[in-house]
Amino acid sequence: MPIFVESEIGWLDNIRERIDSVFLRQLTHRDRFCELRRDTGEKRGKPIGIWGWNTWCGIHDMTPLAWSHVHEVMKNTVDEGLCRTESGTGLLPHAIPIDEDGRIGYRSGVEETYY
Repeated sequence: MPIFVESEIGWLDNIRERIDSVFLRQLTHRDRFCELRRDTGEKRGKPIGIWGWNTWCGIHDMTPLAWSHVHEVMKNTVDEGLCRTESGTGLLPHAIPIDEDGRIGYRSGVEETYY
């Protein structure tokens, strides 16, 4: 792990385990970062969509801290947005829903993307 800050405090101790337990094990669907909806009592929520700019670009903060699998998930997530830009403007989508069957880009059986 590269040294980012000279300190006696272990700011980045166990960062790999934290990225794995928080992001990879909980906030991914089909190797893309996503949002979950969890009903009371559920251990893991259901994936409901890939949301906005925080998902597309906010994850860049992990790049120097993460390893190749995380980089691949980041790439897949950004690629999903780049494949669904708004025709005419080229805007990245605000949200790409994930339906009850786990299909990316569908809501209630209908193909959908929100800009």
